[in-house]
Amino acid sequence: MTTASKTNSPSFGAASDARPAPLTVLIIGGNRGIGLAFVRQYVELGFNVYATYRKCSVAEASELLELEAKNSLHLKTLTLDLADEQSIERAADAFDAEKLDILINCGAVCEIERVALNTTADELMSRFRINSVGPFLTTRAFLCHLKRSRRNHGPGAGDGSAPLVINMTSEMGSLAENRPENRPGTCMSYRASKAALNMITLTLARELADDGIALVVLSPGRCVTKMAKWRGQMYPDDSVASMIRVISGLGFKDTAKYLNFDGKPIAW
Repeated sequence: MTTASKTNSPSFGAASDARPAPLTVLIIGGNRGIGLAFVRQYVELGFNVYATYRKCSVAEASELLELEAKNSLHLKTLTLDLADEQSIERAADAFDAEKLDILINCGAVCEIERVALNTTADELMSRFRINSVGPFLTTRAFLCHLKRSRRNHGPGAGDGSAPLVINMTSEMGSLAENRPENRPGTCMSYRASKAALNMITLTLARELADDGIALVVLSPGRCVTKMAKWRGQMYPDDSVASMIRVISGLGFKDTAKYLNFDGKPIAW
């Protein structure tokens, strides 16, 4: 598996006369799968990393909490439930970094529905609540911190840098991608919720343009994760290493883009 290489960045809250302070990244849903891979690799890169997990799933957050104990200078955890707006607001209140440079919305749920018409209203709404509405609420809750990012030089900045909101999506949310392996009859609620997330991202990208904030939807590809029932074409560490390289090159010029894990565009 590919892992990110280390850099010599100062620790939380520390500044160096020789080096700029490290960027701050917040990973929503950082306790497993793709989110946990982001946490591990950004910690290795010396970023100031904040990661969230649901309070009711402490057992599933054991690896994240162990990582925090070993890397307290670079990693802090917050409890946050994407299905609970008050939980999101409490996490934003507990966020003790003045500035946020990169927000990565990883939290999601997926159930494999073989027959779309068998999906219940509650099942459909729960997917939208977590996969679509949740990232919208986290973006809004942490917006004041994003606006204060050291990368925020305005939309007309010569260096093109910008605070970033990265929403994890999927090719399954693309209306244009209807390949045989992406049979429209399966996982309807997941597909629909990711398509909704794509539109939310586009809308916010336009609305936040004057604030100099860039929003991008990024697909991790088909990864071997618990959510994917341990089936996929690559491991999370490999996908995330590629996505971190892509994210490092993103700026305001890339706002409202729909990209694959390797940086190639995906049709909406």
